[in-house]
Amino acid sequence: MAAFDLTKNAFALLDVTPRANRAQLEDAYQDALLEADNHKAEAVLNRAQQSLISPRDRLESELGYFIDTKPSTAKTILSSLRNGARGLPFREVAGLDLINLSAHLCGIGNPSERFEHADQLVAAYEALDFDEISQALNALRSVSGFGPVEPAQVKTALNRLRLVHARAALDAILANDEGVDHLATWADELSCAGPSGRAFLEALLQEYESRIAPELGHAAAKVRDSLAAVDADPEDRRLITALATDLRAWDRLAQPLQNADRARGIDEHHSRELFGEIRDVCLSFANERGLYSQALAISELAAEVFSELPDAAGKLEEDIETLSDLSSQKAKTELLAPLGKAVSDADGRHSETCAGLRKSGFSAEARTPVREMHGAFASLIRMSSDIELNGMGARLVRNLGIDLCNESNDNHAALAIVKGLLKHRSSLPVDVIKALEGDLKTLQRNIDFNAMTEAMKLGQLDEADRLAEGMLDGADTETRGILLGVRSAIVERKKARTRKFIGWGVFAAIILAIIVANDNSNSGSSYDTSASTSYDYPSDPIEVTAPANVTGNTAAAAAAAAAASDAAAAASEAAAAAPYADDAGSSQIETPPAPYQTYRTVSVSELRYCKRQKARLEAVQNEQMSNPQIDRFNSAIEDYNSRCGSFRYRDSDMDTVNREMANDQTNIRAEAQDIIGSE
Repeated sequence: MAAFDLTKNAFALLDVTPRANRAQLEDAYQDALLEADNHKAEAVLNRAQQSLISPRDRLESELGYFIDTKPSTAKTILSSLRNGARGLPFREVAGLDLINLSAHLCGIGNPSERFEHADQLVAAYEALDFDEISQALNALRSVSGFGPVEPAQVKTALNRLRLVHARAALDAILANDEGVDHLATWADELSCAGPSGRAFLEALLQEYESRIAPELGHAAAKVRDSLAAVDADPEDRRLITALATDLRAWDRLAQPLQNADRARGIDEHHSRELFGEIRDVCLSFANERGLYSQALAISELAAEVFSELPDAAGKLEEDIETLSDLSSQKAKTELLAPLGKAVSDADGRHSETCAGLRKSGFSAEARTPVREMHGAFASLIRMSSDIELNGMGARLVRNLGIDLCNESNDNHAALAIVKGLLKHRSSLPVDVIKALEGDLKTLQRNIDFNAMTEAMKLGQLDEADRLAEGMLDGADTETRGILLGVRSAIVERKKARTRKFIGWGVFAAIILAIIVANDNSNSGSSYDTSASTSYDYPSDPIEVTAPANVTGNTAAAAAAAAAASDAAAAASEAAAAAPYADDAGSSQIETPPAPYQTYRTVSVSELRYCKRQKARLEAVQNEQMSNPQIDRFNSAIEDYNSRCGSFRYRDSDMDTVNREMANDQTNIRAEAQDIIGSE
């Protein structure tokens, strides 16, 4: 039974046109009674006659019939509708008459044909002209003698008829497998529809929401059950897949409502409520349980489903960006953890590490702990196709080489690490390769410098001269001056040999005095890495905090986390704008060296700054920090490396600073807190 049936219209039942006057209506009624075969049929005819006499009911019957189509055409259409609706003259019907015919056909035939008529109904409403309807009605009334109707009356009756048409169209839409998808498309076009078309779509969507409410509620309950299952067992990825299936099924039903409200500029209320529940689980996964990949998977699913919600879409975009970073960093940290542990172990056993590197290099043939460190690095390279992650691992090992050079004064061990890492240059990023190549030159220069000094002590002037000449290539202005002075002294010594033998001890003392006055006699220069940073996550609407293992309980985890960040904050000049000092009258003044001035001898106040600043940074590096504190710590690290990454010093100055620091640890720890500040 169709929701809208033209054959049941009062004019069709009495077989008259809207032009019929009262007398013609009475005659038609009497003729119809003669053909009625039971009391039920007589009652139907009686109601039809009364509806055409009553002003309100007549207007609704007129609007629901053919008011602008030839009577003969209308009669043909009615006959066709009663006998299978074949060969209908659609081209001869327009306006409201076409809408009525389409609404009737929405309840007849197979689902595909019914939906085509629903589509035709939507298009016809878009083209509907209210003024034409009023004019056509009053033209008919002037013939029938029932008196004109006011526009307000027509609008009221048309509003009621529109709901009837909407129910008929919805019957056809829901009978078609793809009908809901088409309804969603129409809803998306709501904002650009004309007045009549928009009014009909509003009525259609209102009817859909009322009709679909029970099914939509059942689908939402399934989503909530699936979400609860994921919350209880987030490691079972099959549960997330099941959630995706249920959520997409719910979304298909909600899509027309979502699109309609988006066209109105608001969030659909069913969707907003469900989105809030899903996002709460994602926040819990990320902030309380560290389940970043699961939170990311669900957030990406939510972004797909709730893309029609303007507010939700903005939040999810930020959530996904943050969670992607967190998930990636956690995965990198886990991959780096074995290497971090091995490096930490080697760092705690400098003597054995240096011995192993000197004997066998950075290789699988070296002794413990070098062998374990090399194995962990090689494993990382094999498992990872991420060149940036490989670079993090290389920086982690390189940091150990820096410590071996600067703290254990073993340039050869550090050089073995650098050469071993460069064997994997095809798997490393360009910036890491450049840093290692720079290390190679610095370490070789340190070794040559020490060898030159030793050769001079032993009287091996030709060897000392050869080494000095080799170091001239690429040396900065200050170092070049030192080396030229050494070579000049060697030439003079050679000339002296042709005259007479003088005491080598006196000569060596003179040369060494020149070197010590201008250089660090222990190892030439120190070198350092680029900023060692903690994980750095911005605060955002998802309120995800840095993962716990950024400042974990083990040195290995901390080292791995520090190595895993590839985006240190820009160097901050303000971090060292004012030197640290005990008080205004103290002689222990700290002066930050100028940034990026490599291979020069620092003053005692500059050396004091570098040593104390390093101690301050180490004192706070494993503390739990807020995001702003992490930013300040990263900036201080970058600034420290730009100023203290490569320098020479006098032994006497180093002894002085070390004595001062041994008696001042309390102040150093207090100053360390000033670096990161409060929350």
